[in-house]
Amino acid sequence: KLYVDRKAIIYLKADRNYTLIHCEGGAKHLVSVHLHALEQHLPVPHFFRCHHSYLVNLEKVEKLLQHAGHRIQLAGGETIAVARRRWAALIIAMEQL
Repeated sequence: KLYVDRKAIIYLKADRNYTLIHCEGGAKHLVSVHLHALEQHLPVPHFFRCHHSYLVNLEKVEKLLQHAGHRIQLAGGETIAVARRRWAALIIAMEQL
């Protein structure tokens, strides 16, 4: 089994029947678990499903970007797309931290 400190997770990305966990320091872990199943075990409001394929750690969000589509800029500079219908919920979740 793989144990990852939730505070080290930046985001998780679905990849068919797998999930790629992106952590601080550039570490990546590929696990054979659906993103939905992992989502059930991560605490709300710290983790937010911003897109069908992405679950982000809101504590790692640096900026919310609205130009050229809705996006999140994460620690380390990477950007993740936010589904248009989830933007308002993202704003609310950020305020709850």
